Amino acid sequence: MPTPVQLRFGLLGPLSVRVVDVNVWVPPTIRAVLGSLLIRANTVISPTSLAELAAGDDQRIVAPATVRSYIKQLRQVLG
Repeated sequence: MPTPVQLRFGLLGPLSVRVVDVNVWVPPTIRAVLGSLLIRANTVISPTSLAELAAGDDQRIVAPATVRSYIKQLRQVLG
């Protein structure tokens, strides 16, 4: 059985991600999706809703397929 990885997320101030004791750089577009997921932890969010949350005040049009791509990239960054 693999050893679980210790992830820490900082939400006060700039969003930060640490794996064990190493800071992990997360690209800004993916960081918006991660932040949206973190503030709604343990809640199911549709890709459409997540796209709207990640866009925020910017009102960019983010397609649900793009959000799925961001989540795939996020999984790769976090391991």
